[in-house]
Amino acid sequence: MSLLGLPYETLSNITQELETCDWNALVQCNSRLYHMLNADLYHHNVHHEKASALFWAACVGNMKTLELVLATGMSVQWESNYRLEVAEDPFLRDTQPSPHRGAIPKLHPISYAAISGHIDIVAKFLDLGVDIEYRGQAGWTPLMLAARGGHFDLVQMLIAKGAGILARDIQDMQATDHASMQGHYEIADDLFQKEQNLPYMERPSQNLTLRQNLHWMLRAAAEKCDMERVKFLLTQEGVSINFQHPRGYETTLLAALKFAPQPLDIVKLLLDKGADPSLRAVVPRQYGRRFLILDKCPLEAALLRDESQPLIELLLAHNPYPSDINKGLKLAAHLKKPAEFRLLLNSATDLSGLDIMAGICDAPLIVKMIIERGITPYSDPPAHLAPNFAEIIPARRASTIVPLVPSEKDPAMLARGIRRRWDPL
Repeated sequence: MSLLGLPYETLSNITQELETCDWNALVQCNSRLYHMLNADLYHHNVHHEKASALFWAACVGNMKTLELVLATGMSVQWESNYRLEVAEDPFLRDTQPSPHRGAIPKLHPISYAAISGHIDIVAKFLDLGVDIEYRGQAGWTPLMLAARGGHFDLVQMLIAKGAGILARDIQDMQATDHASMQGHYEIADDLFQKEQNLPYMERPSQNLTLRQNLHWMLRAAAEKCDMERVKFLLTQEGVSINFQHPRGYETTLLAALKFAPQPLDIVKLLLDKGADPSLRAVVPRQYGRRFLILDKCPLEAALLRDESQPLIELLLAHNPYPSDINKGLKLAAHLKKPAEFRLLLNSATDLSGLDIMAGICDAPLIVKMIIERGITPYSDPPAHLAPNFAEIIPARRASTIVPLVPSEKDPAMLARGIRRRWDPL
């Protein structure tokens, strides 16, 4: 007997034994099967497949699929878990998140629709009562995601519907900052202009907000080696080339040295405009009020680049701190870069520690330069005096904070809930 001649109850029992992909293929074979079984397919998807069709519709902008899912009676007014789980969401690390990578994340489909730029899908969710300020675990609102994805029309629509321009995520970044870091300058400039036009932005307490926005805009342009935009931003009122973010992110010069693809010209421009060649990011540690982690200084960041020699020459021409030169000497010896080592040695006033470095360095040219300065290498340097480069390498990562847990070896500290600095998770 043909499937088309079977009653609905029998067909329903058959489809319950099929995989979802096979069920979907079956309903597309015949219009009668489609009208009989398609609604059941979406009910099954909502109740047994964690509504994956809803996330797919939001990602690709398929309004018909979205309406079919909503026709099952599924509610889309979810509560945000942002304040319960303020951890970076791994599902939003990419510009185009996909719900098919492992388990369905704790995100609303409006987040996927916003970063993909599907304005009709976002508008549909808002009409259904979804919070326009819905935040994922990273604290990103739909406006931040739309700005990050470069969707100007969607950004304008969300602002017209009341989205907060000044909302911040867990990294203290706003929609303006996300647009800047992704290179969407038109969106960033428009959002920044709207911020300046807000009536309460004239208060002195809001000056830091505008300065942070200008810092992210300048840093993003420097990382992308956009010389003209850097020159333009440096003429804006309130911009500071040596601005240090309260959260401890890299300065503009340090970011250019770390991340710019061709940093030489942009570094020269920043130094000529007054960038401090010794300023580094000071990162407050999460555990302990006064314990700070210092990020790499500009000389160390320059040494980690392939084109390090001209960068070192530029930085030395602007008189960095002697302590930074001393650290650069040790790192250059560790990386076996004799040309850079000679440049630093000729400018160094603090040669402490080079005797130990000469004892452990296996680069003959560097050892010879140290001996020519009248420094006698240690024949057997103590292990505890050897330089530690663990916080400097790898090159393109800032100093990380290791999560800590109470030590089982110290019951007294465990009872008081005190975390020891040397107990990794």
